[in-house]
Amino acid sequence: MSDRLAVGRARALAEAHGLPYIDLSRRALDHAAVRSVPLELLERLVVLPYEIGDGVVNVAVADPSAGAIEELQRVSGKQFALAVARREEVVGLLHDLAAGGTLREDELHLEGDRLGDAPAVRAVNDVLRRAIEARASDVHLIPENGYLHIRLRVDGVVEEHGILSAEDAQGIVARIKVLAELDVAERRRPQDGRFSVRTTSGRAVDARVTLLPTIAGEGVVLRLLEKTRTAPSLTDLGLENAMQMELERIVYRSVGALLVTGPTGSGKSTTLHGALADIARPERTVITIEDPVEYELPGTYQLQTNAAAGVTFATALRSVLRGDPDVIMVGEIRDAETAELALGGSLSGHFVLSTLHTNDAPSAVTRLIEMGLEPYVVSAALAGVLGQRLARRLCLYCRESYEPSQEVLEQIGSVREDAHFFRAVGCPYCSGGYRGRVGIFQLLTIGEHLRSLIASSAPAEELYAAAEEAGMASLWADGLAKVEAGSISLEELRRVVTQ
Repeated sequence: MSDRLAVGRARALAEAHGLPYIDLSRRALDHAAVRSVPLELLERLVVLPYEIGDGVVNVAVADPSAGAIEELQRVSGKQFALAVARREEVVGLLHDLAAGGTLREDELHLEGDRLGDAPAVRAVNDVLRRAIEARASDVHLIPENGYLHIRLRVDGVVEEHGILSAEDAQGIVARIKVLAELDVAERRRPQDGRFSVRTTSGRAVDARVTLLPTIAGEGVVLRLLEKTRTAPSLTDLGLENAMQMELERIVYRSVGALLVTGPTGSGKSTTLHGALADIARPERTVITIEDPVEYELPGTYQLQTNAAAGVTFATALRSVLRGDPDVIMVGEIRDAETAELALGGSLSGHFVLSTLHTNDAPSAVTRLIEMGLEPYVVSAALAGVLGQRLARRLCLYCRESYEPSQEVLEQIGSVREDAHFFRAVGCPYCSGGYRGRVGIFQLLTIGEHLRSLIASSAPAEELYAAAEEAGMASLWADGLAKVEAGSISLEELRRVVTQ
């Protein structure tokens, strides 16, 4: 669409909705206004705050009919005034904000080390810059025939991002070892370390490093954690309203245990922090045990495990329980000892939150019993289990509506009559038609009937049937509702959830 046509369309939308038109290309952004709303929310709604005046945040919006102002006010509690701008301008500026500037080399940890200004230093900086701008959670440097393939995990999916030359590969691995304070000469065994990076826009990123000696040479995995992120609230997670209300009822209990289940990378820790952000109050003592600490929660004790120093989830939990906190968050239940301490703590006057690796919510019950816990302990301790997955959110700028075939509709089950289906297209502002992720959830509330079934060691099939009778929806059903709402594609739902 030409600039003139785009301006004409935006002006027509503004007039139709009784709103002013704004030309963002002629106005400098007020950074206080931009920072007043989380960037993830701005990207989802395709809106851009540009000015603060008289207690009102002025916001440019591409589509005034999308309900953006209601969502903004509901989530932030602020007052907003809308103006209409060209979609290309709003999306382009949001993309620039998400990119977050470039890396300042003088702020890289150990920048003044013995490698100096070697080519490997610039190559590593370039890889990190690209990863941060792409919002990657992981960087994989995979050796093959002397080369290093660069692969980034963006929104849960690994993408190829080029190849590093054979002559640079060894120096690049050595540079990462120096940054992570690892043994540069050791190439026969795995090593773990970490370092920190800061961008010119102030984004602080921790990189957790794993060195892997393979048959083709040393490979590197970098797990990137942005320390400047704020913990989401339960409202931000994408829970259906009734499910969110039930989950809030559970997390405000004074005793009991809430488990969040799902595979690695399904957002379990983020969900726990969302719950803690809602319930952490000055009158409640909150202690977390994490590996690693992903979000900083003001007013709480946050412990990080350290296996080398003998600080595991179990050993830390023993000490924490002696401190008699109100709420305890255990990053993960990995063994029977941690499970016994966590659920035992929930029976002795604490509310405990933790994660467990199972395929769905009801499977958490059988998993705990298989780990050696007595069924009566599980039935008495559990207040609820939340199963979840993460699906890539469709890019709102380029998604395309379509009508699925009758055969596809019959395969996926019943859908609403007013359902709208969208599919990924791809544009300069997204990754293959997707940008960001949204949760798909399944909440199991432990009522009296389920407690009696668990205590009597009922089989998993009977527990699942009883949970469905009590109102528990499947992961597929929650995901299908998000397909019908246009948040995710049917293909993405099939990728992350088995029907």
